[in-house]
Amino acid sequence: MNQLLQMQSEGKRELLVYHYQKIQDVDEVILQLLNEAGLDGFIKSSVDKSTLVINYDITGYKKWADMTAENTTADHMASVLEDLYRLLAYLEDSFIDIEYVLLDTDYLFINPDTGKVQLVVIPCQSIVNEGYTLEDCVNKMFEKFSYDQNGDIGRQICEKLNSGIRSLRDLKEIAEILLSSDNEVKNTTDSKAILPELTEQFEGTRDSENSLIFDEKSEIENEIGTPAESVEEQETDVPLFDFKEYKFMSDEENAAEKKTKLSDETAILEEIAKDAEMAKQNEADLSSDAEFMRQQLRADIRRDLEEELREKAKQDIRSESENKLREKIWAELSDTFTQNMRHDIENELREKIRKELEEEYAEKAKALEAEKNKEETKQEADEKSSYLIRKKTGEIIQLNKQTFIIGKLDTCCDYVIRGNNAISRLHAVIKYREDSDSYFIVDCNSTNHTYLNGRRIEAEQPVELKDGMHIHLALEEFIFQLT
Repeated sequence: MNQLLQMQSEGKRELLVYHYQKIQDVDEVILQLLNEAGLDGFIKSSVDKSTLVINYDITGYKKWADMTAENTTADHMASVLEDLYRLLAYLEDSFIDIEYVLLDTDYLFINPDTGKVQLVVIPCQSIVNEGYTLEDCVNKMFEKFSYDQNGDIGRQICEKLNSGIRSLRDLKEIAEILLSSDNEVKNTTDSKAILPELTEQFEGTRDSENSLIFDEKSEIENEIGTPAESVEEQETDVPLFDFKEYKFMSDEENAAEKKTKLSDETAILEEIAKDAEMAKQNEADLSSDAEFMRQQLRADIRRDLEEELREKAKQDIRSESENKLREKIWAELSDTFTQNMRHDIENELREKIRKELEEEYAEKAKALEAEKNKEETKQEADEKSSYLIRKKTGEIIQLNKQTFIIGKLDTCCDYVIRGNNAISRLHAVIKYREDSDSYFIVDCNSTNHTYLNGRRIEAEQPVELKDGMHIHLALEEFIFQLT
C-alpha cells in the first residue's frame, strides 16, 4: 500500500489513517452522511481535528490485493461488481462526487463474514488529483480472476474490458455476463446429474434385453478390437437406452429462449414507458389548460374592476365638482351686489372653478393611473412566484420577500428550522434581484455549510439558483422551484 494512507493498530483495531492540511480541506458533512446512512459498504470513519487526521476502521476486513485466484470465482466476481455498482450509484443519487472514492485494489476491502465490498471515501479535493479511475480498478480486479478467454463468456469480458469502463452501466453489464456464465455451468452440472437417475430407471429392463446388449458388445468388440471383458469393464459408459427421445436444450436454444423472454420483457417495459409518457403529457396538457383559464379569469376580473373604478371616479368627481361650484358661487355672492355684478362674478367664479377642477381632475387621473400600474406590477409578481420544497416533510415554502432568511432564530428568520442542532441561527439567505430577474443564495458563514447540488458554496458569496436545484443546509434538503 502506498503512502497516501498509513496503517496503524490500536489494541485489537486496525486503522487506515489519512493526514490532511487544514479542516477546510475535508467535507465532514459527507462523512457524517455515509456513517449514518446504515448502508453496508462504506468503511466507518472518524475525524480527529486535534491531529488533523481521518481514521478508517478496517478491523477484520481483507484487502482485495491479498485475494487469491481460487477465491475469485465467477459468482464471487459478479457479486463484488454488483456491490461496487450499488455503492457508486448511491453516491451519484446523493450528489456525492465518485472521485472521492479510492478506486484502487490497494484500498478495496472485502468483509469475510458477508463477502461484501467495503470502500474508502475521502471527501477532499486533493484526492481527485490522485487519478483513481473505475476502469483501472476493474482491470486490476480481473488480474486475480482466471477465465477461459477463448470461450464465449471470456470473449465477451475481454471485449468489455478492452472497450473501457466508461460508466456504471458497463460495470453492471460485466456482472451480468459473469452471472450468465455461472448459470450455464450450473445448468450443465444439473444435466449431468440427471443421467445416473435415468440409467437407474432403465436397469429393470436390462435382463430382458440381454441378447440386444450382447449384440451391441459384439459390434463394439469388432469395431475397436477389444476383448469382451474390456467391453464389460466399459459397460458403465455405454448408454443402456436411446437418449434421442430425451431432448436437452442446447446453448443456442437457451440463448434463443432467453432472448425471446428478454424481447417480451422489453416490449412490456416499452409499453409501460409509453403509457407513463402519455399520462405525463395528459397531465401537462391539463396543467397548461388550467393555467390559461386562470390567466383569462384574472384578465376579466381586472378589466371589470378597472371599468367599475373609472365610472365611480367620474361620478364622484362630477358630484364633488358641482357641490364645490355651488358653494363657492353662493359664498362669493352677496346681497349688496347687483344682478349684473352677480352675473359677472358668477362667470368669473365658474372659470376659476373650472380651472381648479381640471387641475384636480388631472391629479386624480394621474393617481388613478399610478394605482393601476401598481396593481399590474403586483399582478405580474403574483403570476411569477418561487418556492422551496422541504424534502424531509414535503412542506412548500413560498419565497415572498426579496431577502428571505432561513435559520433557527425565531426573531430574525423568515423560515425557522426547529429541532436540528446542525442548523445555524442565521444559516442562509435567498435574495431576489430585479435587475437580472433571478434568485441567489448566500451562506451566512454557517457552522455546517450550505451545499448546492452536492457542492459546498463559499460563505458570503452569492450563487445563482436555477429551477430544480437541490439545496442542503447541513443535513436539511430543499428543492428550489421557479414557476
